[in-house]
This record gives sequence, structure tokens and C-alpha cells, in this order.
Amino acid sequence: MSVRVPSRSLAALTAVALVSSISQVLAPAADAAPVATVDQGDLIYNEATGQECAVGWLHDGYAFTAGQCGADGETFRDVDNNVLGSFETLYDPETRRNDFGWIKLDMEVTEGDNEYGELAGDELESWRVSVDAGSSGSQSAINFGFDGSTRVASHQLKDAAVLGQPVWTEDRKLAGVYSGQMSGYSLITRVDRIAESAHPVDPSHIVGRGVSDTSQHAEVFAFDPDTGKAEQIHYPLVRAVNQGDLIARPSGAEEVSSCTVGWIAHGVVYTAGHCGRPGMEVYAAREVVVPGTENTAVRLEEKIGTFHTNDRGRGELRNDVAWITVDNPWVRLGANTYSGEGLVAYEDLTNGLEVCAFGQRTKRIRCGTVVGTDGADILLSPEVDGQKGDSGGPVWAKRGGLVGIYSGSLGYPDDPKIPDRYPTASRPDLETDYQSDLDLRGILRAIQMGVPYYQLLPIFKVLLGERGEEFPTAMETFNQGDALYNSAGDITCRVGYVQGERLFVSSDCAHSSLYSALGRPVGTLEESQSADGEVATLKVTGERMVAGANAPGVDTIVEWSEMQPGDELCAAANGTGDPECATLAGVDGVWLIADAPFSDKIVPGTPLWIPGKGFVGVHSFALESHSVGTRIDFAPTADANDWVYAAPNFDLVVKAYETHQPYFQRTNIYRFNPEAPEDRPEVILPHRVLQAGDTLFDADGNKVCELGWVAAGVGYTSSDCTGSVYTGIGERVGWASPARYLDYEVATLESNDAWITIDNSTTALIPWTDLAPGDEVCAGDACTEFAGYDGSKLVLVDDLPGVLPGAALRVKGKGLAGVYHGNGIGSRTDMIDDGWTSPNTEQIRAAHRKGEQFFAHNDANFWSRASGAGAAVPFPTRKLDEGTMLYDASGAPTCIIGRVEDEHLYVSADCQSDGFYTAAGEYVGDLEIPAAATERTSPGIVEVTGRRMEPGANTHLEHAAWDELQPGDELCSDAGCGTFFGLDGAQIIHDAPVPAQPGAALWNPQKGFVGVSGAGGAATRIDMLTSEAPTDSAAAVKRTHELGVRFYQRASANFWSPNHYGGEVPFERHPRINQGDLLYDASGDPRCSISLIQDDVLFTSPDCAASGDTLYSQFGEPLGQLTVPAADTMTRNKFAYVELDTPFVQLGTNGVTGDDVVEWSDANPGDEVCVSTASTDSGKRCGTYLGQDGSAVVLSDGITDSADPADTRTVGAPVWIPGKGFLAVYAGEVDGFHTGARIDMITRGNPATNFRAVADAHDRNETYYQQASANFFNVENPDGMMVPFPKKPVPKPVPKPAPLPTEAPSPSPASTTSSAPSSEQPVPATPATTNVAPAEDSHVSEPEAGNGNDGSANGSSTGGIIAAILIPLVLVGLGFLATQVVDTTQFGLPPVPQILPINR
Repeated sequence: MSVRVPSRSLAALTAVALVSSISQVLAPAADAAPVATVDQGDLIYNEATGQECAVGWLHDGYAFTAGQCGADGETFRDVDNNVLGSFETLYDPETRRNDFGWIKLDMEVTEGDNEYGELAGDELESWRVSVDAGSSGSQSAINFGFDGSTRVASHQLKDAAVLGQPVWTEDRKLAGVYSGQMSGYSLITRVDRIAESAHPVDPSHIVGRGVSDTSQHAEVFAFDPDTGKAEQIHYPLVRAVNQGDLIARPSGAEEVSSCTVGWIAHGVVYTAGHCGRPGMEVYAAREVVVPGTENTAVRLEEKIGTFHTNDRGRGELRNDVAWITVDNPWVRLGANTYSGEGLVAYEDLTNGLEVCAFGQRTKRIRCGTVVGTDGADILLSPEVDGQKGDSGGPVWAKRGGLVGIYSGSLGYPDDPKIPDRYPTASRPDLETDYQSDLDLRGILRAIQMGVPYYQLLPIFKVLLGERGEEFPTAMETFNQGDALYNSAGDITCRVGYVQGERLFVSSDCAHSSLYSALGRPVGTLEESQSADGEVATLKVTGERMVAGANAPGVDTIVEWSEMQPGDELCAAANGTGDPECATLAGVDGVWLIADAPFSDKIVPGTPLWIPGKGFVGVHSFALESHSVGTRIDFAPTADANDWVYAAPNFDLVVKAYETHQPYFQRTNIYRFNPEAPEDRPEVILPHRVLQAGDTLFDADGNKVCELGWVAAGVGYTSSDCTGSVYTGIGERVGWASPARYLDYEVATLESNDAWITIDNSTTALIPWTDLAPGDEVCAGDACTEFAGYDGSKLVLVDDLPGVLPGAALRVKGKGLAGVYHGNGIGSRTDMIDDGWTSPNTEQIRAAHRKGEQFFAHNDANFWSRASGAGAAVPFPTRKLDEGTMLYDASGAPTCIIGRVEDEHLYVSADCQSDGFYTAAGEYVGDLEIPAAATERTSPGIVEVTGRRMEPGANTHLEHAAWDELQPGDELCSDAGCGTFFGLDGAQIIHDAPVPAQPGAALWNPQKGFVGVSGAGGAATRIDMLTSEAPTDSAAAVKRTHELGVRFYQRASANFWSPNHYGGEVPFERHPRINQGDLLYDASGDPRCSISLIQDDVLFTSPDCAASGDTLYSQFGEPLGQLTVPAADTMTRNKFAYVELDTPFVQLGTNGVTGDDVVEWSDANPGDEVCVSTASTDSGKRCGTYLGQDGSAVVLSDGITDSADPADTRTVGAPVWIPGKGFLAVYAGEVDGFHTGARIDMITRGNPATNFRAVADAHDRNETYYQQASANFFNVENPDGMMVPFPKKPVPKPVPKPAPLPTEAPSPSPASTTSSAPSSEQPVPATPATTNVAPAEDSHVSEPEAGNGNDGSANGSSTGGIIAAILIPLVLVGLGFLATQVVDTTQFGLPPVPQILPINR
């Protein structure tokens, strides 16, 4: 019988108990025999499927078999149904590769013998492999070779072998495990290799190639089940198809049977499109000599893949390209050995590029040049021509890179001008729709004329038949300066300018149709006007022709304003190069007149340009030794049918040029656009122009004033210049009109001559706001400073001698400020004074000398000549910003603006002054103090009432909310930075440096404005007022910061603004203090816990602090002084209390114990009792209430641990009885016992403790009768009546039991040292009738040393003691045997019967 033995100790005890009655020596058990042995060739079975297989090989604890025998995790058994182990495999049923698996033999299975243990290599000793065939001996098959890790043999193994059976070689080595049949052949898988390939095992290929060919396309790796895939086994690579190789298709399918590989790219083989048809199989081939002849034939070898061309075929596409996709894994793509991997860019295939070609028919490299390209086809020189069989071969550039795929050749046998055939090649990356044959004649003609050949057909990008975007090819382009021809091929004109699809020429080109150099028609001439020498255009309409571009430097049409007499004017015989130049004399309407004629080489339409400026027109004709050109963007009349003569004012232009006078226009012109030739808006051409700075004259030729500024065709000057004014040559300009007939104001001038224009000034009138005192103002060469505005007047610091009235006043770097009048006074041209006012000139200059800007000056209105006086000028007001210093009437600084809000200036109430002024003495306003302000520091406000002043801006835009700033944050003033400690009502407590004057801003660099500074470092917020402040708490605020705790407000405050006295600020008050909270000393160190809260009294431990010391909350708030009652009787009365002495802290709850205090009579020994602790997750530690000794309570061990006394929370922690309430203040260990102190009684005097007696009584389940008295206690009545503890009853005599015949125990040390018993002897208690397990408390066995009378019933006879010891031991032994059964058979003994449990 077998039974469980739970431990070695118990087993040893059992053996010792039995050895005394058994003489037989125990014999060790025999070693267990293995379950099974597995040998190579054994049949095994898949438990899940029943599949029968054989063990093919045994190695390192593994049995190998075929991979298709099972799946990962399946188990196998032997013929005796013994479990062998779990199966794993890498078998891929899709490819039939890696058809082996392995079984990890269980520990009980023995690895047997391998008859064929040594593994054969790749090359076998003979061509034959075999399997054991039972009684028939063996069955052999032919070994053909291997594909990856799979050997291929003839089919004979099929009927003799089992999956996984070992297959061996002639030299008795293991060739692999049998893996079944495929395509009529036997497969044998090596167990030490794995092969990786997406292609299935290919028996036909292996049989066909011969056993000596070991090339592989699969990657083969060494393998072991313990280490997995290892190093790669490298085999010869499969056959490569290289550029230039011979390829063929099966004979009879097409006329052409063989071609050449042209390019290897994009994962395919490129060749000529005419080499086959889509879907045909293409093979690698080689030429062989036909036996018995000198002829050669093409022999097909490895299949490469499938032939493809574009789906549209050669009937719609002209390029001759095909590609072969590689379908055979036994063929790989090789290298482009002739061209290299690159492809020559199509645009680089220019005439003369040296190229070569190769083909399998000629078997030589044929070199020549590129003649040209037409679409995706390339025309080559005759030397490159090949023969049939060379088709599809590569054509490459000598410098490297593929040019195209050789296609064949073409020629014109009947054309004696083209006697040769020209070979062609096709691009593999481009295609052309078959719209016309290759333009051989056109290409040769372009070469002959030395001009580019332009493609007539579009070309598209293509990749493996997928057409992409159109490939950009050059179209025949006509650029500026290109020659245009007549029908006879003579140059008759040049392109003057290119715009859109049109070519601008001259009407003097004299032919209605114009042609390109190759005779292709370009378009028809369109004249703009019935006139001499006008512009004409030619819209490009020829096939594959496009208007081109203009030459750099001649591509921009120069504006009229940029052409000046004296400019160099150039033209070129060849269009835009090698120019000949003259000088521009002037312009008359659309005609440009040069000072000399150009040569005869300059034909009509030739572009004219001004070097450094750009294109100005086209050459038309010569007139009186002057060349005349034409603008292309203008027409001389509004109607195209109106006849005009060229340059009607020719003589006036020449005269102005020769006398060095400015020319002026007297011929109108109209904008011309050939796309809308009838739409001709008139253009205002440059006439005689008067500009700012020009001198104006009177009728006698005297200088009277200066034209200061011009805007909108109106000239501005001084009111000192009135009446008619003239040019220097006596042309009357017009009448100068003053705004009002007052001194020092603006006047205006308009031209009355249609051919004289007053030109707008290039210098703009600056906004009046951009002119600032101190700016340098100049007129001519004279300069001074601007002092300030006085209405529309510009007051300058000094006079400007030698400056004419009306001269422009310019501000360096800014622009025009106004016009000058005299005596250091100017005025704006866009404003006038608001009525007659006395000037402030000297006051403004005086303020400027003091470095102050003068604001309180006269008013003005905006003004214009058209509208007259307008709105008032919004002259700037003085901005009173944060940080601005304010002064008293004597000019002494008295206050700093701390904040600008709600149109008020916020300062401090400490800024006492009768009124505030600017530094310039301008009155600002009076100080207002809030009516609700208390004696605390409060803000003050100033309402701005001074002239031309207003509240400004704040430097610190954000206004930090009252609860946003935290103690410890940085607080700064303009004197430096310090620390923000907190708020006391609205008062800011800080140590930042004190600013020079009160009212200055206080701010935090990240959070913004906080408040304003008062006198002596006091500070306040401006958004609240302190409403009630029972005490100045600044010191308390600082103290809490030093302690690193939060300060809770004592004071109250209300939100405030100048217009509203708001609600109370919701300051957070001090949190309530609750039972279990810590009490702190003045240094902020935690001292003890609050044990209980009664009324306004906090009970705790006297160990918290010295009596009379003040204790504090966590946040530094003083709570009251510690009182220790009965300080002389601390043995039992270890409690103290604090009477709450602060209105700022509210009492909380007794959340740990509840408010009830357990009556002394309701606490029963044995009750669960708990004490708060921080060392447990529950926050408490519980034990047993042992009893009471006077006012002390005695607690069991385990109520705290060694870590608790180190926790301040343990000092004064509450002790409670769950479900009853608070019991005592935890008092720590006293005389070796955990104790507590009741708070409702005091034991007077210092009687000896009876803690041990209390514990002994509890351990014996006896009542303890008090030996120490106590009096009730409360704070109001500390000396209450005596607690009525019950008296011990008189015991009744009990007969002594007969002594047992056992040896009496020796007296304990405690009993030998005990003092004499008292006169009142206790009566021994009756022995308990139930078995009570001995307590673990060590107090049980040791009686009280100091007091023979412990208040309990104690004492017994010697026999009772012995019985009390032996009976429990016997019961424990019997209980043990009742629950345990010992396996005695392991010792060679007979089984022990089970002992039934004893029912008690």
C-alpha cells in the first residue's frame, strides 16, 4: 500500500518509532527500468492520425522521420504503444521541401542503434541508393541528383519503403529519409540540411540535367534541432542569361527562330519585338555543328520564360521591343556585359554619338554613330548594320550605357541620293504610335542643313507594356532673332519678339507667308495698322512648331518711363548677337528715332534693345540718316483702318535732342494686343514733366518758389507763391492757389497745358504719425531738427537759410514731411489749422530742448484740394504707461504708475500728493483712495483729466489671478527680484527689493502682474481690499514658507475695482484637524498624533513635547499648549492634551475610532484591540486587550512592531476596540508590556505595575481583580471620584487531587526569589475541563516576581502540573497520527493500518 508522507521530519520520526519493534533492516528500492528503446528503422505511429512511419535516423536524443508524418506538437508511439515524444518539422507541403521531422525522445526512452549512422555527402559513391525491404532483402533505385536538400531517385522505392525509412548508399551511409513519390520519382530528404525556395522540388529537371550538375537555385543551410538553421551551404549558381546571349523559341512556330538578348533590366530579358509572339516560350540556346556537315543548328537548352510585347502590338506601335519574363527557377538573370547597367538618356542621343552593337549572327561588335532619332526609334550609321539573328541585340554608347535594342535596317533602293541602308534600334523605355514610317529623309536633310531634326510624333514613357506620361521632346521652336524665310528660301525677316504663340515682326517684312529653314510653313503675317513701319505679328501654326523664347537681356519690354534720350540703342544682324549700336534721340508715339542709321544687314523685324534695360521695339526702316524702329505694344491710332504717316513729329524730336532739352510727346498712342486687335485703350505717353524740386518762375523769368511735392497730378508749394507760374523756357504751367489766404499754409498748382504734366513725386508724403521730435529735416542742403507739431505747422529748431518757399521738407530715411515757408516754420500739405490760434512755437522748442515732447499744442484738420477741410487730426496723446514716474507740482518725483486698467492709473495709497504731473509739468490728475480701504496698505487710483493725455499700456500684460501665484514663486520689482511668500488678505508678503517710489508694479516673470508696492516694502493687490484683519499675519506667512508648508488665510478680503466693491475673496481656510493627524513643534517637525478629540481638547501622548510647549498644525498654525496631567504618576497615566486656542482652525472628526469612549467596565480581556500605525497597508495593527491595571490598559505583543516606535504617528496614536470605540492613548512599552493610558481616569501615586499579573490572568482565562486604584478624570474636573473597580470574591476550598507518580518539577527561578505571600492567599482554581492549547506568550510560565498575590486564582499540586503537561502532549500525538498515514513500505516494513481520528 502506498501512502503520502508530507515531510522528511515526519518520516524520520515514524521510522524511529517503528525501528524498536522491527528487526528487519530496510532495503533500498531498485532503479526503474527504461520504458522503451528505439532503433533506426523501427515503425512508429502518430497518436493523432494513426500515420505509420519509420525512424530514419537517431541522433543526440532525437528520432528523425519524414516531415509529412505529423504536425508540430503531435506525439508518436512505438509498436508497443510506448510514448516516444513530441514531433516537430519544417516540412512545406506546397513545395515538398524539408520533408523530415524529429521526435525529442522522452527521458524514459532509450536511443538505440543506427545501422546507417554516418550521413552521406552530396556526391554519392555510386549511382544507387537502397532501402531495407524486410524478408525480400533490399530495394534499390537510381540516384539522379538533388534539388536543395532533397535527393531524386527512380520510382522503385515506392513499393518497398515506408515514409521516414532510412535510405542508404552503397557504402552503407545514410542518404536521407524516404519522402514519398513526386512526378513518378522517389524523393529522399536529408535530415541535416534545410532548403529555402518558393519553388517546388523539380524531379524532372534533376533527372534531365545529370547527376554531375549540382547547381542550385534554393538556398541550403546546415541544420540541427538544437541549434536550428546554421551556416549556408554554397552550391554553383544556376545558369545565367547574359546580355548578348543566343535565345530561341521552339522551331516551326515562326519564320525567325533565334535572336539575341539585348538588355537585362526590370527583372526581365529584353529583345526585339519581332522575335516572337506573346505567350511563346523562349529558351536559352547555343549553336551546334550538325553532325556530318559544316552547318550549324540552334539547340534549345534551359527554358527562360514567356515572350511579351505591348498589348497594342507592332501594328499600332512603331518601336520593336519585347521582353521575356523568367518563369524557370533554374535560370537567373545575368549581367549587361556590353552596355553596363545604365541607359543613355534619350536627349543625349544626338547626331555623332559613337555607338556599338553585338548580335549572335554576326558574332562581332559593330561600331558607328547615331544619325538621329524619330520617336522611340534610333537611326544609326550604316557601319552598325547586322543580319538576321542579330535582332534584339544590344546597341550601346562607347562611353557606356544602353542606347537601344537592335531591330534591323531600312533604306530607299530607288533613291540615288540615299544609297545606303541605315540600321535602327528601339528604346526599351519609350514607344511611339504607328502614324507614319521612320522619317529617314527628314533626318538626313536636317543634318545637311545643320539644324536640329524635330520630332513629328509624340513619344511616351513605357515600362513592360504599361504606358506612362508623354516624354517631352523638343518641338521646332522660333526664338527671338531667328531668321524667317520666303518661299524661295531667302531670309526676308527676323523674329523681333516672342509673346505667347505669336512672333512679332515688322510690316516691312514684305511677304504674307513666312517659312522655316526646312521650308515648313510657319504662319501668315498679320499687320496691325494701315501705316508705314507699324508692327506685324505671325501666329505659329505649323505642325510640331512652337513659339520659343526671348534672349536674356532682351526678353523684358522696357517701359516708356525707362527710355531716355541718350540711351544706347542696339540691333544685331544675326538676331541678338554681335550688335551694332546707335543712340536713342527720342520717341514720337510708337516710333523710336535713333541718331544714326543701322547697316543694311539689319533687316525688318530685327529686335532693338537698350543694353542694361531690355527690349524696346523692332527695326522698320531708315529716314534722313536716322534709323526708325517701332514699339510692338502700341498702335498710332484707335482704329486699325486709319492711315498715318510714320514719325509725324520727327523734326521736333531731333531738335529737342540736339539742343539738350527734355523732349515731350505731342502724338497719342494706343495699347495694342494682337489677341484683341480692335481693343485699343489710349496710353498717356510721357510729355513735358515737372517734378518736385523744379524751380517755378514768374512771367519775367524770375525764380519765385519751388515745386515741393506732387501727388495725383497736383503740385504743392507755399502760400508765399501765388499767381501764374512758368517753366524755364516760358511755357505757362498754371495758377498757384493757396488753401487759405493765411501765412504759412500750403498752396497747390495744376497744369493747363495738355502737353505738360506735373509728375507725381517719387518721395511719398510720410504719415504725420511717422514724424517725431528729434528727426532731422532737410530742404536742399540745409538741415535742422523737428521740434514738434503746432497744429498743421511744423516747428523746426532753426531757420533754413537760402531755401525757397515751397521747397520740400524731407526726413532722412522716411520721406516728405511737408513744404517750407520760412523762419523755421513749415506745414503739412495734407492739413490746415483749425481756425486762427496763437502759436506755441517757443514752448514747443523749449520742451524739445528739455528732451520732452510737447503734446498740448493747437488743433488741425485734414485737408485736400478736392475736399477742403476734413476731420480733426488725431494728434497723439501722452500715454501714461506702467512704470511712468509721476511728479508733484514742484517737479519732484513722488509716485510710479504700477498698473493701467479700466481707464485708471493704479498706484499706492502711500503716493500722497495734491496732484500729479508729467516730467514736462503737464497736469495728470488727483489721487483717489478707495472708500472701503482699511488701515492696511491699499491701492490708489488716478483718473486722467489732463489735456491730450490718456492711460497707456502695461509692460506686464497678464494680470496673475490671486490664486495663481504660489509661495516660493519669484516676485520682481523695478529694483530687483525676491520671493513671494503669500497673501495676508490683500496684502502681498514678499522680500523683493523696494522700488524708489511707491506705486511701482510687482510681477512674476512667468505669470504676470501681481500688485503695487507701497511705502517701506509693503505691497497690495489692486483687485481686492482687506475687509477684516484680526492680526497682522506677515510673520506667520513667512514662517509657513520657511517651514515649506501652506499658509491659510486669517484675514478676509473683498474683490474691488474703482466701480464695484465685490464679494468676498474665496480664500481657502485651514483644514479641519482630525483624529490621527500629526502635531508639530515650532520647528515644523512632527512630534505625535492626535489620539482623540473631545470638545475643544486634543488628547495625545506626554512624550509629544514638554508640558507648556505650544504645538502646531501641519501648516504651522499654533493650536495651544501641551498640558500633562498627573505628571508625577507617568507610569500609568501617559496621556496629555491640548486645549485648542486659535479661531483659525476648526476641529474635525474622530474618523478612526468614532466619538465613543469605551467604558472601563465594557472592555473585556480578549477583545480585539487596534492601534494606528503607518507601517501596514491598512493603517492599523491589531492584537488583544489583556486587561486593565489602574488607569493603564495592557495590550498583547504584536500590537506594534520594531518599526512603529520610529514613526512619529505611533506617539499618542489612538487605541480602540473595534465595534466599541476609543480605549486609550497608546503609551508604548512600559515594564516590557505594550500599554495604553485611559483619558478618563488617573491612578494617583506610583504603585507598582501589575502588567504581568494582568497578562497571566488573561492567559489562564481568569478574571483579574484590580490592585491599583484610579480616579475619574476630565479637563474641567481633573480630580474625580474613585473608579469602582470590582473586588475579588473569597474563594471556596477545593479538595486536592491525588498526586501522580511522577517526579515533581524543579521550582522556577521566579518562585525561589518571590517575596513572602500576603495574608490574603488565593484559592487554587479548579483545573479546566477542556484542553486549552498553550499560549505562545512567554508570560504564562513565569509568575509575577514582585508580588506573590497577582489577584488571580493560581496554584496546583505536583500531580496536576504533571498531568497538565503530559495530557496535552498525548493528545497532540494522537491527533497527529489521526491525520497522517505513513508509507512504511519504503522502509521494507509491512503497511501500517490507518488510525481513525478521535472524536472529542
